[in-house]
Amino acid sequence: MKKPTIQLSTHSANTKQSIRAKHFFNSAFKTFSLADNVRSIPAIDGLKPSQRKALHGTLDRGENAAFLQVERLASLIAAITDYHHGAGSMESTIAKMGAVKYPGSNNMNLFVPEGQFGSRLTKEAGAGRYIETKLSTYFRQLFKKEDDPILEHNMLDKERLEPKLYLPILPLVLINGASGTGTGHGCEIKSYHPNEIRDAVMNVLAGKKLTHGALVPWFRGYHGKVTRNPETGQVIMTGTLKVINSTKIVITELPVGVFLDDYKDHLNKLEDSGFIRDSVDSSTEEGFEFTITVPRTTTELSEAELYQKFKLIARDTENFTIWNKEGVLQRFASAEAIIEEFVSWRLGFYEIRRQKLISDTNETIRYQSELVRFIRFYLANVKVFRDTSKKELIEVLLNNGFTDYDRLLSMPIWNLTHDRIKELEDKLEALKVYLTKLEADTADAMYKRELKQFDYVESI
Repeated sequence: MKKPTIQLSTHSANTKQSIRAKHFFNSAFKTFSLADNVRSIPAIDGLKPSQRKALHGTLDRGENAAFLQVERLASLIAAITDYHHGAGSMESTIAKMGAVKYPGSNNMNLFVPEGQFGSRLTKEAGAGRYIETKLSTYFRQLFKKEDDPILEHNMLDKERLEPKLYLPILPLVLINGASGTGTGHGCEIKSYHPNEIRDAVMNVLAGKKLTHGALVPWFRGYHGKVTRNPETGQVIMTGTLKVINSTKIVITELPVGVFLDDYKDHLNKLEDSGFIRDSVDSSTEEGFEFTITVPRTTTELSEAELYQKFKLIARDTENFTIWNKEGVLQRFASAEAIIEEFVSWRLGFYEIRRQKLISDTNETIRYQSELVRFIRFYLANVKVFRDTSKKELIEVLLNNGFTDYDRLLSMPIWNLTHDRIKELEDKLEALKVYLTKLEADTADAMYKRELKQFDYVESI
């Protein structure tokens, strides 16, 4: 039996070349599939590669920089992060990370939306040249500045690109949710209340066992009802309907993920079938409102039948697939299982941070101690500094145990005073106290302190 082959077209004069199917699936297709899954499915830090690039490029511009057009920001990010999918794709990424005005977008938006980033009426954002953004204050609530020095970055020809992973203090993938389809894998994770996620993380740190399936999704700004089927695990999202009288019904909330145009199409079908007589749409970007005139036979139906007929109940099954702490695609059983994995991963970085702080503080103490000694040496040997060549002066300093002679000799002359010595000695005492606290601290205690400081409050 002849082995199957695949014909591949090249760009030159319609020429074709054959490749064995087995070789194709073990080489080019495998490479594509891996890249597709990396691009489409978030990692344990809750981010996809394009989102990390968006954050890195924005931070590089300046953490407190003012609003900038999304179009211009996307171009800047693409230029400094080796982004290969075009500025238009990056504009879409930024817009989604800033979306907050419709349920199912972000509970904690990492970019501030200025302009049309989507609303209850449509999730489509305006053109990048018409909308602006900047980094949200939520960013530093989740990503502590103290972790910046321990982030491991991707590199390109000795140029530092975005981090391989960021280090949020809470599982961002559950706070803002995630959706993506790769090759053979996909994820569909709803969003959860940040404070409930914080409490669950604290329980894990306290050694408590989480009840899997207990957490129920929460969508910022949603006024309907969200429940979880305890048997199937399905998430049930229910809109809001009120029977005003025998011929009038008002709908003020739709299931998460249903937008205006689609629902108006459904109402038109109900009108064509005679189930309703007329509908008036008073919806705004802030919320839905449909006033519906119906025959009496419609309001005689049970509440369950009305919700079913008006399509106000949506059911969705979550797929908790992410890149785990080992960098392997894993499908978790529940939101709680992701939290347990996240805490195990995240806690280790608090110890790395602590050791880094201890090392940096020791180095600062060493240098400032040398600085105090140098100033005293200078004040006692002003004539030597005045009458000696640089080469000879360096030799004098080395012979007297000074190691940072370049930094020491570059100091402004007004720093070489007795007042400066007193100032530095006070700082040294404070640094030694800080070092003692660091050495007595633990990763577990550091993590718990930052979790206690976290409190989610809705804001733009």
